[in-house]
Amino acid sequence: MSKREKTLALIVLMAILAGLGNYAVKSYRDWISDLDNQILSLTQDERQYSYDKRAALANREQFNAVTARSLPSNASAAQTQYKSWLLLLLQGDLKLKDVKITSDPVRTIDNTYDKHTFQISCNGSLQQLTEFLYRFYATRSVHRVLDLAIQPKGYNFLGITARIEAIAISDPTDRLPISEIESMDQLAYGGLDEYMTLMTNRNLFGPENNEPSLPGSSRITATVGQSKSVTLSRNPGNNEQQVQTVRFSIVDADDIPPGFVARIDDNQLIVRGNSVGRYTFEVDVSDTGLPVRTVRKEFTVDVEERPEPVVRPDRPAPPVFDLAQLAYFTGSVQINSRLEVWILRRDTSKMLKLTIGDPISIGTVTGQVTDITQKELIITTDSDETLLVKAGNSLASAENLTEAAEELLQQTPSE
Repeated sequence: MSKREKTLALIVLMAILAGLGNYAVKSYRDWISDLDNQILSLTQDERQYSYDKRAALANREQFNAVTARSLPSNASAAQTQYKSWLLLLLQGDLKLKDVKITSDPVRTIDNTYDKHTFQISCNGSLQQLTEFLYRFYATRSVHRVLDLAIQPKGYNFLGITARIEAIAISDPTDRLPISEIESMDQLAYGGLDEYMTLMTNRNLFGPENNEPSLPGSSRITATVGQSKSVTLSRNPGNNEQQVQTVRFSIVDADDIPPGFVARIDDNQLIVRGNSVGRYTFEVDVSDTGLPVRTVRKEFTVDVEERPEPVVRPDRPAPPVFDLAQLAYFTGSVQINSRLEVWILRRDTSKMLKLTIGDPISIGTVTGQVTDITQKELIITTDSDETLLVKAGNSLASAENLTEAAEELLQQTPSE
């Protein structure tokens, strides 16, 4: 073999060895890469397993929680318990009328859970319906309202029908009765008050509610230290007097200045000021329509000084009518040795016949007959005064002889 051939053979051998080395290196690298991929895949599988394990544990915990809130697995017990809860809620707590509850046959789904379907019908207000729906969904049982229909039966009085679905999971885990399941404090839009505001401030079937009115003057004049009462007119709005009422309230009553009082008692606005001045405040009048309408009106009260008392003159005393004016001395009659005086009482149309010593009491003349003549009658009064009545005259015109004698004595000069 020539030197040239030897050189070529050496080159070929070296090329073959280089190719074998390159193949070996490539194979090693591929093996290493496969090992890295396997390690990465195993790592990912480990992470997925850990995730699935945690998810399974969480799902099992959630499943147990849902199971604890579902109906009993015994179909008969579930039906009885749920119907009792519905009846107590609708008729006992919410006072809905004509409550009826029926149920459909139970449906078992994949041997996993039972579907219980109930139909309810009742009558009540929109407020009662709102509270029912709120309390239904606040109760964290596994149930839902499938259908709900309402029909107007009067002003804010509805006919209500609903179809409800409740779930009973086929698991032997113990669970609480639905009446003992803890209710949520709030739903998505807040508590019961917020839902009442959202749902009941509307008239679902009737025309738009008209605003009430507060007619009458807004100016009031009062006297210092004295209460003044003003009647506020109850006017809920046109064509709504038969179905609505109104209520009155003072706006920001706590901001009324001291020394001045303004309050409302039913529909009576009562104000009182302890000092002279002008006071203003606002009154709201709200109706009971859906939605509630409110009108505000400002009142101004002028408190003035108490006027000076007016002294009224004394009334003259009414005239006193004396019956003695209707008693007339008509004459005297002698019967045997006894004299009689005849006195005609025109007030009774009777003739009074008296003799000496008889008592007499007619009007202002009260006393005793002490002397009788043809034309004169002497009467001594209870106060020892002597009266002289002449024939044909009334007793009221009698001459008082005692007073005449006293006057005469006063006019006589003393020695």
